[in-house]
Amino acid sequence: MLPRIARLHADRDILRVLRQGIRRKHPYLQVTLAAGTARASRAAVVVSKQVSKRATDRNRLRRQVQAVLPKALALLPGPVDALIRLFPPAAKATRNDLIAALRTTWPTHAPTHAPRSPNRR
Repeated sequence: MLPRIARLHADRDILRVLRQGIRRKHPYLQVTLAAGTARASRAAVVVSKQVSKRATDRNRLRRQVQAVLPKALALLPGPVDALIRLFPPAAKATRNDLIAALRTTWPTHAPTHAPRSPNRR
């Protein structure tokens, strides 16, 4: 599990990442990264009911991805905010498949743009 300081959980922060972040897709997941606004890198993993109706399956998938995130976040220089969304095919993927998908979609550099002001549309 990610330490509390490394979790991205405020709705406004997640919406900012969705609006301003760069996206990379894989059939199992999508990674969205934006320049961080906190001192440390933060991440969130989203697994909807479309992936699996069973909460235990969704939580298992979320925990498998979260286990790899501290090392992945450490690879990027500077603070970043990351959002990882899992797609329905991820329900049938093995742990190694999810890790491989995250490795292929994880950027090699941090987003360089500064966050836009919240008043700007």
